[in-house]
Amino acid sequence: MKASAEQSTETAFKLPECRRSMLVVTAAQLAKVRPSRAMLDAVVDATRDHLLILLHADDVETLALQPTEEHSWRTVQDAVAYAYVTALAAEQRAHRPWLTVTVTLDGWCGYAPGVEEPSWERAFFSVSDSRAAEIVQSWNDQRQKAGLSLLEKQVLPEVASAPFSTSTAVATADGGQCSSAEATLVAAGQKEEERYKHVALGGTFDHLHAGHKILLTVATWLTDDRIFCGVTDGGMLQGKQHPEYLESTESRIAHVHSFLTTICRRRNYVVDRLYDPFGPTITDASIDALVVSRETKRGGDAVQKERAARGFPSLRVRVIDVVAAGRQSLCESEWTDLKLSSTQIRARLEREGAPRLG
Repeated sequence: MKASAEQSTETAFKLPECRRSMLVVTAAQLAKVRPSRAMLDAVVDATRDHLLILLHADDVETLALQPTEEHSWRTVQDAVAYAYVTALAAEQRAHRPWLTVTVTLDGWCGYAPGVEEPSWERAFFSVSDSRAAEIVQSWNDQRQKAGLSLLEKQVLPEVASAPFSTSTAVATADGGQCSSAEATLVAAGQKEEERYKHVALGGTFDHLHAGHKILLTVATWLTDDRIFCGVTDGGMLQGKQHPEYLESTESRIAHVHSFLTTICRRRNYVVDRLYDPFGPTITDASIDALVVSRETKRGGDAVQKERAARGFPSLRVRVIDVVAAGRQSLCESEWTDLKLSSTQIRARLEREGAPRLG
């Protein structure tokens, strides 16, 4: 019996490849939805083209009631960043640097990925995750009714849960810090924050990577309605390293739009060229929030000054620290090996002698 159990575990962790697979991970709280390293090693090793990680938590609907509240969006940021960075480390261990990984939240995404995207071939979930098993089975029931091929269900052996802290520090509105448990109490005592109807962000978005995806996901979470995403073009691209491996603007726009409509189908997206640091933020007064990274915060300050000069209301600015959010899942040596930069990706393409793009 012991040999049989060992063989079963080995089979679950060494599988034939498929092109497109899903990993479903659930927990009562989003703060505790953490796919393990062993789980992602198995899934990444068996997936050739695209992996969708679906995070399901009972409190997502509650968090979404106040998406701009600090605890709400930081909980989303941390959960998504953890999944992306842990998957990225697994990609490197499996020597699959070009695997596309997408992370989204069940329910919030606005559709059933396992049903409305029939091209998914396989669904992974842990043997101890009964809720994930129910989700996958419901997809197969719907696929069968629609005459679609069924998802191959792959049950992963139980592994130790990924470590997480229940006292993770989050920033408060006054610039201080409190524990996540305290943040919940702070949120409960606050009046409901304003809702963002029109959020803007911008960037090069070349060779869309985990850092971009975390930023885009949080921006989508923060708005109730519209997103403008500017993709730099023209003079904004001057000085880029390895420019011959820079994707065309058309490709970058298409990749961003495809990603956004995969993670959430309940928003209106405009993805367009950006020829200057401001874009429509200084011509469209309906834009009420700006999402920036730690590296682009200075640009956000410039936007605020220009809007003030034009008599526009100031924007609410949210700074997404991709580095801090991502580091929580890896040790120092693993983190330094990751490539969260388009420049690093272009440099790798050059080293590998890939065909030039421009």
